[in-house]
Amino acid sequence: LKDAIKAAVQLNPEYLEAKDSHGCTAFAVASRNGHVEIAKELLAAWGSIDINAVDAKGYTPTDYANRHGHVKDAIKTALRTNPKYLDTKDSHGYTALALAARDGHLEVVKELLAAGSFAWSRIDVDATDADGYTPKDYARRRGHAEVIRFLEE
Repeated sequence: LKDAIKAAVQLNPEYLEAKDSHGCTAFAVASRNGHVEIAKELLAAWGSIDINAVDAKGYTPTDYANRHGHVKDAIKTALRTNPKYLDTKDSHGYTALALAARDGHLEVVKELLAAGSFAWSRIDVDATDADGYTPKDYARRRGHAEVIRFLEE
């Protein structure tokens, strides 16, 4: 797998940013479907993959990983390597933290906050989306008590 990805990238580096008919990159598809090893290899082959590239529906690989409750080593690595993605909003105004809180994925919330705990980055737990809602608001609206408690600590 590693050799196949490296060979494809060497043949044409643009493959990594190419999108399918749904607007998804290879990294997005790997993230959405829980293929951690493939996502890691894609990141290793090309360190500048945009993990928040928006697809045709306006969602990012991080959105899909959060929506499906995946705590992906590849995304954790990417977030820790390039913390700017922690507060990046998708086309709907959602941060990764907002989606994880909304869907009650406590482990994802914990990983996102851990990734943002480095000295050079701090995740904004009160970031608002296009409608003015925060991650805590979404957790409250959906009744995710554990997520609310964790965000308020």
